[in-house]
Amino acid sequence: AYIESDPSSKLARTHSQGTRFFFKMQNISSLHSEYVVINPPGDFVQWNGAPKPQRFEYKGAPAVRFVQKRSPKPPAERNRVNAEEFLPWVQMVSDGVTLSDMERRRKDILESIKDNTKRSSYVREQFAAWREQIKALQGIERAKGLFYNVMDYVPNPDQGPGFSTDISHVVTSKEGSPFMLLYKAFEDNGIPADIFLAKNKYQVPQKHPLTEASKYTTPVMRVTIPETKQQVWLQLNGKWSMFGVLGNALVGQPALCVTCDTAKVETLPAQGQRANTHAVVMDAALDDQGTLRGTLKETYEGLRGVFARGTVNQTKEQTKRQKLMNRVLSAHVPGATIKSYTVEHEEDPDNPLVLNISFERPQFARAAQGALVIEQPFFREPVASMYASQPARTIPIFMSYAQNNTYALNLKLPAGKAVDLRSKKGEWSFSGPYGQFERSVTLDAGVLRIASRFDAPMQRVPVAQYKDFQKWALGVERSSLLLLTLK
Repeated sequence: AYIESDPSSKLARTHSQGTRFFFKMQNISSLHSEYVVINPPGDFVQWNGAPKPQRFEYKGAPAVRFVQKRSPKPPAERNRVNAEEFLPWVQMVSDGVTLSDMERRRKDILESIKDNTKRSSYVREQFAAWREQIKALQGIERAKGLFYNVMDYVPNPDQGPGFSTDISHVVTSKEGSPFMLLYKAFEDNGIPADIFLAKNKYQVPQKHPLTEASKYTTPVMRVTIPETKQQVWLQLNGKWSMFGVLGNALVGQPALCVTCDTAKVETLPAQGQRANTHAVVMDAALDDQGTLRGTLKETYEGLRGVFARGTVNQTKEQTKRQKLMNRVLSAHVPGATIKSYTVEHEEDPDNPLVLNISFERPQFARAAQGALVIEQPFFREPVASMYASQPARTIPIFMSYAQNNTYALNLKLPAGKAVDLRSKKGEWSFSGPYGQFERSVTLDAGVLRIASRFDAPMQRVPVAQYKDFQKWALGVERSSLLLLTLK
């Protein structure tokens, strides 16, 4: 007897979509753009001010025409949203009647997962070794220990989920993606886990009636700690992946559950278990010749730590490592010379990466008419330079990087000199829908203290809000300037 079966995707093939026609292009102007469909089998999706349909008859068959005239080339504007979000376009769509696109996508991937996660003798042997390694651990530490054991097993992992790669191949070759291997290892240890595909913030936010499921592309895993029922979300980001981290492009985003019984969409938490932060602390002293000496400490947590650790580990050779440290220092004290440096937790992905740099900067304060003068920014956030340098916008802005930065400066000034702090002092903030900025500048007992915090999410800024955004961005960036005279 023979049994023939069709993949689940065939159930959704009554869905159809036509060509996506753009009436304006990114780099050229056009006088006339026309799109004609004869005997259209469905309706049309129209976005971004696309022309309205004109119905007519062509040789006895129904037809529809879209016409747009005089389409000037869009202006060159930096950091703009995806062309799909602002160029006018239409597309013919015909909805199916058997299975939703979300459910079809879930079933397709689930079938692949089942096909590629069968336990060979090699897999069972490796699972037994991991069970032995974490048997003394409890609760979240047990899940964490298993996570790092699996990540250590594949030295140079692929970034994708590896849905189509057999886990036996990953075990025997120690190559490929450890994502599916991790999923089955949790199952082997009685730790409930589900696989999701998240719609990241780079995707076009508008919902398409047919292809919305294709925007759910980023694999994440939800683990439930059996003892406490605590849920931890995991995202794999290569060799130095950190337990409990979600990228800024994913937090608060919808995610499709692949291993659930139905195509259920849930919202990822607004923050991962580990925040994606960057902290800078500088302790320094200025002598009466204008030379600055001090230490700089930079701490990278969460996904910031993952990427920073990856960069540091790519610079094992001394000359390359020195250049990297110079770039870090120069971002805060241009022209400074490194006296020494250390790296903490360089190969420990469960802890923040910490850089410690001791430095010296001659003539940091320049001599002028018998005084020492400091005129430079401290902890500048170039948000206006990057996103708000143009007088006006016609295309929305896409801020593709989230920021969560804190800064602290403790600067001991030379004794016996009168201090004239000419730039802004006290406490102030710029808060609003685009982000939160706080700064304080105080002078006490010969010590200048600056504390600053900047928190801004990935976001899209509509054209109508540009002036308000520009005012906010300029306020943030201009706050960094320090003007100080010592006599």
